[in-house]
Amino acid sequence: MKLIKPNKNKDSRLCARIMKSVCARGRGAAFTWKDFAAFGKPDAIRQALARLVKRGKLRRVARGIYDWPQTVASLGIVAAPSVGAVVDAVARHDGARIVPDGAQAANRLGLSTQVPARELFLSSGRAHRIALGKQVIQVRHAPPRLLAGRGGAALVVSALKHLGARDVDAADIARLQQLLAPRDKAALRQAAPRTYRWMRPIIEQIAAN
Repeated sequence: MKLIKPNKNKDSRLCARIMKSVCARGRGAAFTWKDFAAFGKPDAIRQALARLVKRGKLRRVARGIYDWPQTVASLGIVAAPSVGAVVDAVARHDGARIVPDGAQAANRLGLSTQVPARELFLSSGRAHRIALGKQVIQVRHAPPRLLAGRGGAALVVSALKHLGARDVDAADIARLQQLLAPRDKAALRQAAPRTYRWMRPIIEQIAAN
């Protein structure tokens, strides 16, 4: 029986294409095989990613997730994976919208000084539990009303749901009015009809010109 030898040139070209795409995104970016789906068959891409990890070009940070690690030159160490980059990679893989949960969103927007103890995100797709060493990222499925809006608008919707109608005061509204860019306010106005009924008057005040 004649054995079919692997085409090393073809494998090398695939690895080179993947690394070119990775380099275009920059260090710290995270990926799944689907980010390179246009380059070949899934099995071939997965094998190429495994080879790049073995060669030290990429790092496997979790099951099916890779990154091009950043280095901290002053300390001579490799930086930990970026949670945001990993979540973005999962969102692209699932074709889903993923936003920080309400506690994280409120903290990022300066509406709460409480720093969440865990990394929790809400998704229009399926749930995930991603272990990055000792750190765990939880991604939970959420209803469409909680995922209305994009960018800063999505953060506002998530934060408002966490705070609740009774705990959103004039100072919070004033802060968001100053903080949000015009495009985020426009996105928030567009998202309002798809959010919770009690939230709509608050959004109208935040997004007012």
